[in-house]
Amino acid sequence: MTKTIKAKELPECDLRDCRVSDVGVDQFAECLMEGPNACQHALPFGYCFLCKHPQVNAMLEKSRAAGQSAAALV
Repeated sequence: MTKTIKAKELPECDLRDCRVSDVGVDQFAECLMEGPNACQHALPFGYCFLCKHPQVNAMLEKSRAAGQSAAALV
């Protein structure tokens, strides 16, 4: 008798909510979201998670823009 185990499907990232930080390596960024282990694009790396989403560069630009606008409010 064999048991089949259904692979747990992780939710797709919503680019509107994702925030990342540049780590100096092309196509990778540090995930700044809470609970990134639930994301299919999160890669555990030391004490953080790296984002390996195919559109990580677009997320970096959006995160930089959000950081600049928040800094302007201070």
